[in-house]
Amino acid sequence: MNYRVNTIYTDSPIHQHNFHEIIVYIKGDGILYTEGEEHTVGPGNIILVPPMAKHGSAFTTETERIYINGNFNHIFSFTEPVVIADSQKGEGTALAKMIYD
Repeated sequence: MNYRVNTIYTDSPIHQHNFHEIIVYIKGDGILYTEGEEHTVGPGNIILVPPMAKHGSAFTTETERIYINGNFNHIFSFTEPVVIADSQKGEGTALAKMIYD
């Protein structure tokens, strides 16, 4: 498993890789592109991307995200990217802050 926090200023073109990717948005706004779909993303959103799923993103503001990647086949069985929106209570944002701090 790998973990990193980074600030993104440029868009990420459509790509794929052979590992799971978990992206937790800390700040900023953008759009996640998957095959045939667009998802608005922002603080508190959690994105789960399975291996070999094509995805990319464009940002409307400076964006800070937490990346966790690795082989999570023993946990996840989905085959398409999953976007989890923050709750009304801000629990996704609280999770991001807990991981980040």
